[in-house]
Amino acid sequence: MDAKLLQMLRCPLDQSELALADAALVDRLNVAIGQGDARDRAGQRVDRPIQSGLVTADGKWVYPIRGGIPVLIPGQAIATP
Repeated sequence: MDAKLLQMLRCPLDQSELALADAALVDRLNVAIGQGDARDRAGQRVDRPIQSGLVTADGKWVYPIRGGIPVLIPGQAIATP
């Protein structure tokens, strides 16, 4: 992801900075997704693995990046395992 774009992106709920999720976090999320344990902020089960994501400053939520596009819809943020 472009560094300048990453600097501009903010969590849509609290305007905190977002950081690119590291590979270990993405792997943990994808394992949880595969096991049916991942939930989004709306409480729905996440059933589609992510390629990458943007993690909130508190580390509790990851906004998925799908097809190279950050999905900054609050209800689609995935709780970290």
